Amino acid sequence: MSRLREGTASQHTQLEEAVAIGQQFQSRASYRVLLEKFHGFVKPIEELLARYDWHSVGLNFSERRKVALLEQDLAAVGSSPTSLEHCECLPHLPTMSHAFGALYVMEGSTLGGQHISRMANEANIGIDALNYFRSYGDRVGEMWREFGAALNRFAEDEGDDAEMMQGARETFDSFRNWFLRKTTIS
Repeated sequence: MSRLREGTASQHTQLEEAVAIGQQFQSRASYRVLLEKFHGFVKPIEELLARYDWHSVGLNFSERRKVALLEQDLAAVGSSPTSLEHCECLPHLPTMSHAFGALYVMEGSTLGGQHISRMANEANIGIDALNYFRSYGDRVGEMWREFGAALNRFAEDEGDDAEMMQGARETFDSFRNWFLRKTTIS
């Protein structure tokens, strides 16, 4: 975990800059666009990650899926997920090690989600659709520790550090590139 955090620090920072979360709470419309962009990446990456046998490494992937929460939030802000575009430039994840790197990025976003939900409340623009950003509720720490333990066990037993790093970096880069695409607020 610590090697992944250190080895992807610049990609993490670049993603945060691309998302520009502080600018996403100017209005309900800008928040809707934020949710739509998240959905456009989360849905296809979850589908890609679901191909792996996470139970074999001690993780219940189905309880870590968050696209349904995003779809609840989208409905609450008047958007339909069926009409949304989805990212097609996903990371290449040919091995479980690559997939673990990608899941590291997605699980790490749950930690940031706590900060984002506080920002949304402070913006005071009537945002109540925060299911995605509060995905694990008061279990965020527990779920992160469980994931970290599984990742560390896998890395020690059979994982390839270089492949995990590549999977994480490509996921950060794909996510950032998706957010850098121009979107209009209607």
